[in-house]
Amino acid sequence: MAEAPGNENPLGYDEDFVNRVEDDFLCEICHLPLRDPLQAKCGHRFCKGCLEEHFRRLENDGQPSTCPVDRDALDRDKPDVFADKAVERQILFFVIKCPCDGCQWTGRLRNKEDHIGTCLKYPVTCPNSCGLSIPRELMPSHTKDDCPHTMLSCPYVMMGCETKIQRKQMENHLQSATTVHLDLACLKLRDTEVKFKETQNKLNETQDLTRQLMENFATLQNLFIEKVLKDKKKVLERENGTFLWVIHDFNEVFKQSKAGIKQTVESVIPHTATYGYNLKVRVNSNGEGSGSNTHLSVFIVVTKGEYDAILTWPFKKKVQLTLIDQQEDEDKRENVSKLLNPERALTYFSRPKEKNLVCGLPKFITHERLNSRKYLVNDTLLIRVEIQEPRK
Repeated sequence: MAEAPGNENPLGYDEDFVNRVEDDFLCEICHLPLRDPLQAKCGHRFCKGCLEEHFRRLENDGQPSTCPVDRDALDRDKPDVFADKAVERQILFFVIKCPCDGCQWTGRLRNKEDHIGTCLKYPVTCPNSCGLSIPRELMPSHTKDDCPHTMLSCPYVMMGCETKIQRKQMENHLQSATTVHLDLACLKLRDTEVKFKETQNKLNETQDLTRQLMENFATLQNLFIEKVLKDKKKVLERENGTFLWVIHDFNEVFKQSKAGIKQTVESVIPHTATYGYNLKVRVNSNGEGSGSNTHLSVFIVVTKGEYDAILTWPFKKKVQLTLIDQQEDEDKRENVSKLLNPERALTYFSRPKEKNLVCGLPKFITHERLNSRKYLVNDTLLIRVEIQEPRK
C-alpha cells in the first residue's frame, strides 16, 4: 500500500470514540474515521474532503486522477467514485465522548451537534465580542464580573451620573469625571439636607398629632370602660354567688327566636367565685325540645375558664334559676323558681372540651303564664341565678 500523502488539516472525525474503530471505517488518507465517505471502484474508502484535496493537488501538477492507494486511474466523470451511505450510517452510530474537559456525556456521533448546543463545558464566544471563549456555564459570571466589554453604569449613578461605559474604560471615566462627580455629590448632599429637614418637620407634626390622638383615645377608652361597667352592672349584677340577668327588648328577642333568626340569647357568669367556674345562662324565648313554641326555656352551659386546671370536676354546685315577678308590692310577687341539680346529670357538667353540653329546663315557664303577670315590665325580663354550695 502506497503511503498516503500528508494532510495538515485531516478531514476525518477526530473524535474520542468509546470503542476502537475498525480499519474498514478509516480514511486511507487521513487515517481517521470517515467523514462523508466516498468509495473508489477499486474498493478503497476516503473522506470526501481528503479525496477532493488529493485530486486538486494532482490537477495542479498536471497529473491524471488516480487512487491515492493503488494509483489506479479514476475517471471522475464516470461513477468510478461514489458516496458510501451504508458506511456513513454505521459511523454516525458509533459512540463518542464529549470533547469538552469535565463533561461526562457519551452518545452517538450523529447526536454530537445537539449535545454541543447545550453542553455546559463547551466553550462559547463572549456575546460582548471581547474575543474570549468561555465554557457555557461560566459565561454569565464572565459577562457580569470580568468581561472588559460589558456595559456598566457609573458607580456615581445614585449621585446623578447617567454615564454607561465599558468595564475597561471605567477607570478612565472615573479619573476624567472627578470634578463632575464631586459637584453631583455636593448637590445630592444639599438635596438630602433639605429633604431631611422636611422629613424632620413632618415627623414632629406626626408626633404631635399622635400625642393628641393618644390623649383622645385614652379619654374615649375611659368613657368606654365607664359605659361598659355601667351597662354590665345593669345586665348582670353579682352579690355573694347570686347573679341578676336583665334581658332588655324582650319582645324583639322573642320575635327573632320565633322566626328562627336568633333563637337564643345568653349571658356569661364571670366566675362563680374567686378562681371559680365559668358558666353561661342561655334563654330560648320560644322554647326548645319539649317546650318548643309553648314555653320559655332556660339552660346552663359550663364553658372553658382560666382556672379549670385547679378546679374539681365535674361541677356539682346546685343552680337556682328564678324569674322575678316585678310587682311593686313584694307580698304579691309570684316568682318562678326552679332548681337545677348537676348531680343528676354529671355528664353535662364535666370539664368542658371543644364543644360544651347544654343542660337546663326546656319548660321553665309557659308563654301564657309569662304574659299573665308582671314578669315582663318595660319590655324587660329579670332572671336571678344563685350558685349554691353543696352541703358537706
